[in-house]
Amino acid sequence: MDGGEAVIRSAVDNFGQVDVLVNSVGVLQDRMIYRMTPDDWDRVIRYNVKGVFSPTKFAAILFRQQRSGRVVNFTSDAGLGDIGRSNYAAASEAIIGLTRTVGRDLGRYGVTCNAISPLVETRLFPGSVEEFRVVQGPSPTPAERAGIGQSPPVSEWEGEGSPDDPANVAPLAVYLSTYAAPNVNCNVFGVRGGSIYLYSNPEIANAIHKWGTFTMDEMDVLVPKIFGKGL
Repeated sequence: MDGGEAVIRSAVDNFGQVDVLVNSVGVLQDRMIYRMTPDDWDRVIRYNVKGVFSPTKFAAILFRQQRSGRVVNFTSDAGLGDIGRSNYAAASEAIIGLTRTVGRDLGRYGVTCNAISPLVETRLFPGSVEEFRVVQGPSPTPAERAGIGQSPPVSEWEGEGSPDDPANVAPLAVYLSTYAAPNVNCNVFGVRGGSIYLYSNPEIANAIHKWGTFTMDEMDVLVPKIFGKGL
């Protein structure tokens, strides 16, 4: 917590105020769930989730006072389902939940909070995207998990770098840090190659209603009947 406060205080001391906070931090400790240790779990949760919470908490104090501010959190698609990354998946989904809640906590003060889930080459994922898929074996690709399919083919990449260059994420991060879209709040975006995606928020797909406690006999009948088509 001292480090998060020091980052915000340094920004104020050097620039007078804080207008934007981008939380881009992450560690990996991959293991199958039956081999994962408490240390493996705690390290990823602590660094990835608390690493977002700490500076956000102190920036939020200033944003609330000045009635303005932008928060952009980086997360991943691991929470959609991955192999050997239960800790990273949990941390990624925690950041998404944190994003939606911070946006609601601060929205009334003119502050927005959004998240970006990029699929690019970084120090955390140094191999190419295609190589990463091969290593993962039968695990669905992030694009498959998200249901976004393949990026549309292009004859020639426009601009510097490559489709897997982290610089491709910068335009969206900058846009979300401006006041061009004041009503864009509590959303999760994806960046892959030359495409930008807006993820849907969770919603109730179906429901079973009874004014009382369900019996197991009722469950045996109702669950397959009502939910069966979607499961």
